[in-house]
Amino acid sequence: MAPLASGAARGVLGVTYADYAQEAELAIESQLQWLALTGSDAVCCFLDLSVEAHDFGQEVKFPLEDTPQAVYKNPLIKDVDDYGRLEVFDPRRSPRMSTNLRYLEGMVDAVGKEKAVMGFIYGPLSTLSQMRSAEKLFLDCMKHPEKVHEGLPIVTEVLLDYVDA
Repeated sequence: MAPLASGAARGVLGVTYADYAQEAELAIESQLQWLALTGSDAVCCFLDLSVEAHDFGQEVKFPLEDTPQAVYKNPLIKDVDDYGRLEVFDPRRSPRMSTNLRYLEGMVDAVGKEKAVMGFIYGPLSTLSQMRSAEKLFLDCMKHPEKVHEGLPIVTEVLLDYVDA
């Protein structure tokens, strides 16, 4: 059994979602408390769906008691030409991906010999949808696929590096 507990796990420790999603140590302690409470066989190190998009530069709001969310009123990809303007970066040195990597490493150190520890990475199209909105991305895929294809290799390169990390 490996529940995707993130928000529930942080509730066991009593920390806000905003803190849980941005501080690896709180995410680790939250998951350890969750594991002690539930006896799960595995843990999925998942903070929220905005992690990757945030590090590309997408504005994200961090509510205290709700999952962090991309601010779709201020998308990073405002028009189809912005797909090609995305830049490759090192996820080990980016704010939230590096937090997630520390979270994953901490869980492996704490319980990796007894339980399965799984990472979670949002895929390239899903990451783009956080920076454009799903509706606009899908329309762009239909009307301007060549523009979307300019951004996909950039996002994919970063995410593959994230997987390697």
